[in-house]
Amino acid sequence: MLDCDDTVLVGKRIGYGIVSSYDDDILIKNCIVENYSNGIAVTSDTSLGLLADRPIIRNTISRNNAAQGYIFRARNGSFASNKGLNNGADGITLKYLNNNTLNDNEFKNNVGYGINLFDSDGNKIINNNISNNSRGILVESGSLFNTLLRNSFWNNTRGAHLGQGSYGNTFSDNFLQGNSVGIYVDNGTNIISQNSITSSTTFGLFNNAKAQVTAINNFWGTNSGEYIEQAIYDDEESLGAKGKVNFDPWLRKDIGSCDNGIKDSLESDVDCGGVCGPCPDGKKCASNTGCKGKFCSNGVCATVSCNDGFQNGFEEGIDCGWICKKGCPICNGLTINGRSRDKIDVVFVGSGFPNISSWFQTAADFVDYNGSLGGLMSVSPFKENKGKFNFWAVNSLPAFTLEKYEQQARKLGKSACPQWDQLVFLSFEPRFWPHAYIKPYSGIGKKEAFIVAGCEYLGMCEFPLDIARPQDGQDPGNCRGDGGIFFDCANAGDNKFEVVRTLVHEFGHSFGGLMDEYKNAGANPKNPGKVPNCDISGCPKWASLAGITCSSECFYSNWYRPYKNSLMRNSYRPDAEFGEVHRIELEKDINASLKNFFGIFEESSPEYNLSFVAEIIFEEGNLSVRNVSLASGRAENIDDENSSYRAVVFSSLNDTLYSLNFSLALEPVFSPPRSFFDQNDSQVIVPNESDFASVNFTEDAITLPYFIDAERIDILGGNGSAVLSINVSEFQDLDKDFLPRLADNCPEVYNPGQPDSDNNGLGDDCQMFISKGWSLVSFPSWFNPATVRRIGSRLSMDPIKPVLTFKDGHWLNLSPDSEVNTSMALWAYGIRDMNSTIAGIPFNTSQGIELQRGWNLIGYPSGKSIGINETMVSAPITRVYSFRWGDWFSYVKGRDASMNRLQNFTAGWGYWVYSLDDTNLSMS
Repeated sequence: MLDCDDTVLVGKRIGYGIVSSYDDDILIKNCIVENYSNGIAVTSDTSLGLLADRPIIRNTISRNNAAQGYIFRARNGSFASNKGLNNGADGITLKYLNNNTLNDNEFKNNVGYGINLFDSDGNKIINNNISNNSRGILVESGSLFNTLLRNSFWNNTRGAHLGQGSYGNTFSDNFLQGNSVGIYVDNGTNIISQNSITSSTTFGLFNNAKAQVTAINNFWGTNSGEYIEQAIYDDEESLGAKGKVNFDPWLRKDIGSCDNGIKDSLESDVDCGGVCGPCPDGKKCASNTGCKGKFCSNGVCATVSCNDGFQNGFEEGIDCGWICKKGCPICNGLTINGRSRDKIDVVFVGSGFPNISSWFQTAADFVDYNGSLGGLMSVSPFKENKGKFNFWAVNSLPAFTLEKYEQQARKLGKSACPQWDQLVFLSFEPRFWPHAYIKPYSGIGKKEAFIVAGCEYLGMCEFPLDIARPQDGQDPGNCRGDGGIFFDCANAGDNKFEVVRTLVHEFGHSFGGLMDEYKNAGANPKNPGKVPNCDISGCPKWASLAGITCSSECFYSNWYRPYKNSLMRNSYRPDAEFGEVHRIELEKDINASLKNFFGIFEESSPEYNLSFVAEIIFEEGNLSVRNVSLASGRAENIDDENSSYRAVVFSSLNDTLYSLNFSLALEPVFSPPRSFFDQNDSQVIVPNESDFASVNFTEDAITLPYFIDAERIDILGGNGSAVLSINVSEFQDLDKDFLPRLADNCPEVYNPGQPDSDNNGLGDDCQMFISKGWSLVSFPSWFNPATVRRIGSRLSMDPIKPVLTFKDGHWLNLSPDSEVNTSMALWAYGIRDMNSTIAGIPFNTSQGIELQRGWNLIGYPSGKSIGINETMVSAPITRVYSFRWGDWFSYVKGRDASMNRLQNFTAGWGYWVYSLDDTNLSMS
């Protein structure tokens, strides 16, 4: 990676500012390159083929003699948010590129083209601003099947030039205004539609081809066909030397309008979806939010049914809540701000409350969404981030036991509201000391808080709220209102405000992993390096922050806290806040909790910055796992020398990828009773270990580095035998597109953009459309032995017609039980038009196919496309043919690239290959 951090590189009008050659996965960003001949050159030798994953982002290249950038022989790259300004030639020159994305760039005031695209296929040029250049964009010399979408071309001599050697390109939803010529066309094979072509000074479209050009459904700034005719140069102006331009029908309103009668690129259906708002029933959709009824079924907006057995539309549960006008029996929303996958879900579970209304009101008080009662959403940083949370309450009031209330609360919360990220247990009965759990010295909260809101809170008995000490033989009934019959009942609050603040304190523990800031004991534990709000003498952890008092006695007497008073020390002070140190840590946890696998990478990041998180439960001598997930950031584990267990990560080949020694070591922490402090808020009581809530349930979270091919995690006991095995194969990313199996619509084919044009949940890159009749197909990877029968079941082949292949110079009729392999191509007859799934893991090493002199019928044993020209450059191959969609496609070595309709070897298709000699064709 080269990150210039906005450094300016100034040359002497010769050479290149930055050169990168022969390397995959090179990232260049934040560079300002001025006054060279060329700004940035990214190149490779022809023998290396197309180099991959070469992102160039947020660079500014200006006042160079020649091009802004010269990108040569690259694939799957990303060129985003760059600027090419005032250069002596082109803004950017792109040669021999396949499947790259050029988006959100600005090319302005260049002497040549803003963008020069040469002999490049399958690229996406989207949302670029191209203005005041000699010509906006040139697509030339064999550039095929590129997509130019939502670009702006302003005040160029020619806005877009579709050259003689280019065809099959899609030019759509672009804005062309004030150019001398809007679109200059040298052939009629490109798709030109749904563009806004206005205020051109000579012609909106200039047809320089002899063939007819179709340019329908464009907006020309007028509703008059006569005026549109005058804005077009074609057969009439050339006296028959050039082809006619067919522009009818045309748009009466500009593209992007939500009433122009066409489906623009930002809409999911005609004039609805995306920027045009939700669609009515029967229209296409991509998600529930794209429908007026909030229900998208199989890609179409549908009417919500309150008896269909599914949770959809505005329902809060299955066939209940909101639109169904009946309450859900289990999980009710207190405040819902969006989908659970996008929010932090806090679930309240209650026990012993006299009725549902008092229970819901108490839970709402503790949330305190409007910030008027001193509850959770009244303090920073939660009040600034409250839209990132959903709050739920379980609509059930069991009577839990003092011995098992923790396990009972977890079970009810998970079964009723499985989406929960944080559990809060509010108990009317039983009564216990409020507490939470954290993993010591880690800064990890366990996302569980246990609070008492007894009869005092509901006004059914008098404050103060006193809590019994069962370890001293006290019964919960002994402590009520005035202190009860025991002098040392723990005074846990004098009013509603103090009880509500108890939850805020416990949230600091359970959500943010913050430690208590009152003195707990005189022990000398390990260095508090990872405890967020405790530090060693001198408080170097917070040296850069203002207002830090660095007071002594944070949990342990030899640790230091950042504030003299805070919510983590004395929650009873009305002015107590978390403070800046706490806020930073809690905001970090809020943002981390919102991240999922789909949004954890920096733009074009070449690395996986991930960890496995396994939540381990130890209960009554048994070890189990509650959840395994991915988290942003790398694991920073240190082997525990006194460990009880060992975690080992294994690959799909049973290789050991990583191991870690660890122990289960959770400590409960609790809110300090008022009796800890005197009237001057000085701590007068130092608790000891017996003051903690009794624990008969232990839970821990271990973090392990992420590996793309991890298959399982084994937990080994002290004797080395496995006591627990965790399958993590759903998180594998064997196609290396930064998406795990569970989220990848082509889990075995590299497709980072996840295109799914038919919204069927299967990516375009791992399915092939087979038309009714004969097709020439292959399969890139298959379980052995594979047979015609097994393949036919996937292709809906006609069982009456034979499956044919050609081998060793002879035609073969294959029986249903004939074996096939990845290097064989098959002639198969489809009984209908259909999509077929392509299953195949791309080969990471060369795959050889034996060819005989003459014609060979071969399959393509890989899951991702490669250019035929690059594959054939050193092989004695002269011709390649493929039969698709009822038509022949051909490649002839040495022929002008614009004549070769067949450009790539693609997964799923078969090929006729003519070899001048016996050889081994290497596929990589």
